[in-house]
Amino acid sequence: MPTKIGELTCLKTLSRFIVGCDRGNGLEELQCLNLGGELGLHHLERVTNPMDAKKANLAEKTNLRHLKLYWQLRSGKENIDIDEKVLEALEPPPNLETLLIEGFRGRCFPVWMSNSTMKKVVRIDISSCESCMHLPQLGKLPHLKYLRLKNLARVEYIIEDQSGNPLRSVQQFPSLESLDLQYLDNLKGLLKEQVMTGSAEAFPNLEQLDILDCNSLIIPPLSLSLKKLKKLECDSLNLASLSKLEAVTDLNVNFWNTFTCITVETLQSLTNLKKLEILAADDMSLPEEGMRALKSLTSLYINYCEKLTCWPQGWLRHLTALEELEIIECPEVVELPEEEVKYLKFLKKVNLHGLRKMEYLPKALQHLSSSLQHLYLNDLPQLSSLPDWLGDFTSLEVLTIIECPKVTSLPTRIRGMTNLQYLWIWKCPELERRCEKENGEDWQNIQHIPRLFIG
Repeated sequence: MPTKIGELTCLKTLSRFIVGCDRGNGLEELQCLNLGGELGLHHLERVTNPMDAKKANLAEKTNLRHLKLYWQLRSGKENIDIDEKVLEALEPPPNLETLLIEGFRGRCFPVWMSNSTMKKVVRIDISSCESCMHLPQLGKLPHLKYLRLKNLARVEYIIEDQSGNPLRSVQQFPSLESLDLQYLDNLKGLLKEQVMTGSAEAFPNLEQLDILDCNSLIIPPLSLSLKKLKKLECDSLNLASLSKLEAVTDLNVNFWNTFTCITVETLQSLTNLKKLEILAADDMSLPEEGMRALKSLTSLYINYCEKLTCWPQGWLRHLTALEELEIIECPEVVELPEEEVKYLKFLKKVNLHGLRKMEYLPKALQHLSSSLQHLYLNDLPQLSSLPDWLGDFTSLEVLTIIECPKVTSLPTRIRGMTNLQYLWIWKCPELERRCEKENGEDWQNIQHIPRLFIG
């Protein structure tokens, strides 16, 4: 960082300022600069005197809209008190819209994070604050729409009142639309028991909830009324503790660290679900009786399911509105149930990726000859050939064949696929040779395709 940047008195924008250890590289250099837009302060652990942070005079920079504050990991004993005083001194102006805090080592956040200073803030991102035990009262902020909390090892609740007095007739997070919780090892709940009474409510406008590796989190049924929740990402244990999911249209459930299956009752409550993504599931994760209720589902993604020994019965039969099916990194899956796929009259897109034991294209796909528009074959090392019946796919528009080295030729009837607009072949050595422009044996069969990408 150039020294004495404070002498550039006409400077209006400084998106990145790195605090140095030498004279002329401290926060006091910002004192007389009328900065606006975005300001990122890096290496705040180098600030040894909180008065230098005060001299930065952030509160008077009324054109500042986005503030990012970074502390780096330090070796040796860390001065928690100095960190707390530095953050207190970096109070922003009341026009601030977004705030990011990363690596702060203090135990407590400053008062200004809960008062009128933050009245216009719409986005807050707090991460890697390992000493912090309590969050500021962010639920009071009237315009906060997006909140992301990550790696806060000691935080137990999102909403709590340390005064011991229950919150009465107060909406908490009245405008929040998206809540992202990641790696909060000690998080026990979104709100502390007895912290809200009377007509008080929380998260009335929440539309998206993402929960990743919050293994202590329990959300008691009926504790929250998430009437507007549309997108939910969590593990199966978190999902089991949620209720009233009728509004959810997009659900992502992982089974990485849990053996809890999705209950029939939960699946039956998802009456408006359009998109379902499942990670690390096994044969028992989705009961067939529950799958019957997913009449509105249009997209199903089954990803990284190493425990899936074969395609479970009943997962597809009842998904009559399904338009998109993706199966990624499920090494034991080699076939799809023909008696179920035939009911998928509207399936337009199939993506088969990383199915390492699949030798032949599933025969069940023949039932999609009049509906399928996109077929993606990627990283199928044992796939030996493409069947002639693929030429019957008169609606197919996109075909990709990537990392399928044993596929050596295209179906002879590909010339009859008149709707095919896009063909991409890559990392298939012999097939690429046969499709070489003008010279390859298969060139005459594919030259009618408008967009060709070979090799």
